[in-house]
Amino acid sequence: MRLNYDKVGDGPTPRFLSRSFQVSHVVRSLVTFGPSWICNRAAMNGAQHRIVIGSEQPGILVTPENFRGASGLIHDLISASIDNRQPETPIQAPRYLNHETVRRLVVWIDRGVPYQQYLTYHDLVQLSSAIWFFRCDPERFRRVFSSNHRQDQIGPQELYKEAAGWTFINLIFGWESDFSTASRELIANFTSGIPGMGISYFPSPLTSSVRTSRLNLVISTFRFIKNSVIENLTFHAPTFNRLAQQLQESGIDVTLREEDYTKAYSLQPIENGESPVCHCPKKMLDLFEDILIDRPVPGRPIEELSGRKPNENSSTSGSASARDTASAAGTGISADLTETAEMLSTRDNLGINEGSLRGFMWAKVRYRKTKKAERKSVQLWSNQHILQFDEIASGLRGRIISHRQEHFHGLDLSHYQNLRRQRLLLPVGQTQ
Repeated sequence: MRLNYDKVGDGPTPRFLSRSFQVSHVVRSLVTFGPSWICNRAAMNGAQHRIVIGSEQPGILVTPENFRGASGLIHDLISASIDNRQPETPIQAPRYLNHETVRRLVVWIDRGVPYQQYLTYHDLVQLSSAIWFFRCDPERFRRVFSSNHRQDQIGPQELYKEAAGWTFINLIFGWESDFSTASRELIANFTSGIPGMGISYFPSPLTSSVRTSRLNLVISTFRFIKNSVIENLTFHAPTFNRLAQQLQESGIDVTLREEDYTKAYSLQPIENGESPVCHCPKKMLDLFEDILIDRPVPGRPIEELSGRKPNENSSTSGSASARDTASAAGTGISADLTETAEMLSTRDNLGINEGSLRGFMWAKVRYRKTKKAERKSVQLWSNQHILQFDEIASGLRGRIISHRQEHFHGLDLSHYQNLRRQRLLLPVGQTQ
């Protein structure tokens, strides 16, 4: 009789020996592990198992194998329960996840995600949080999220939370363009940090990135507005006074040093997602643009920038000298602004040299002292002044557009691929 051979191990083995080997392996397993070994293997290979969410009874009967490759955490929990001869697997969700969302996640993984299922924005955020927490494969849920993707319908009354929610959803599904758009709204449209807004699901690395990007944008926007106003100090004083005064009344004080404005911004209390005093970057530019559009009226008094009492708690690099203080008092311009103008006079991009700026300031002081009696009458806006204002305002509005295009950007999704790999079961194509 010619024997047929099967490969077992490293060498050829007759088929009847191969079957004998398999039988003996089963016998040894029964002796070693007992009946539980059969039950455990059966449970992981088609038999059903019960999942209990929180304290809800009687739980959900599922096929454990369906969770392999679908949810890393739930599959691990089921495997541990089966290995410990537990008849059911308890699942405790974090406080920000409701039990209905976890139930929906479990049922959809076990029985398949429906092709059509309307979900509200709150449902989408909840399900995204569950996918993230239970380390799921987002591809299984892509179609239901795609059919409910309404990022362009964010309501103004919920803009802050919805921008954060869409940033998180787009992170999970790898939608790069939408992630950039939503995160840009989150960075540019708000002044507060994410903690304190009830958005506990937000990953901490993403929270840190949003905070840093927002603060950098506030600084660059304040610098842009301040430099745009200060450069008119020698070019056209009425325009400078008008812009500086109206910005100051709107909460953007160009007489502050950059670090002082940043400190004031960081310490302001938060109400409903925004600071009641400091403005978000978008609103800063909107206010500046509105002031530029608001033309002076002929015959109206020319604005005079009032002196600002220095903040005793502000962190400044040295105090103003008595001469500077007196000079500032004489010109109606604060000492801080005088010092700021002198510092800015050395910047090449402003086209102002130190001598000309100081000369202008001292000339203005002397003029005020010698002509004080003659200048009791208020100066008025003339047509010539207004034409100069219009010319300056037109140029600045164009620069506002350029500043938005250059600085108002969202986050780059490629920087968060490692974070996604740690928290999600991604297909091979999305792990690069």
